[in-house]
Amino acid sequence: MHVLRLSLKTKSKERVNVIVCICRGKSDRDVMRAIGNGAGTVRDLQRCGIGDQCGSCHNSLRSMLAAAAAEAAQPCPACVGTDIVTAAATA
Repeated sequence: MHVLRLSLKTKSKERVNVIVCICRGKSDRDVMRAIGNGAGTVRDLQRCGIGDQCGSCHNSLRSMLAAAAAEAAQPCPACVGTDIVTAAATA
């Protein structure tokens, strides 16, 4: 099962944490915070106390890491159509 976006919305449209790592009780927000702070691999996440026990969350963690990397690789919306993006694409 691949999970790219792990979020639930209640009737009030409020975002709810989704537990990704059941052993450590870590949510999708915890994972994304760790990725935002520089974690780039499952091993990095394990050093943060996420996914370091049974391993059942590793596929979800890999999917979240890949989605974050793909999002980071997208050009800045303000730069699209400018010389900055054109120069980066030809480099």
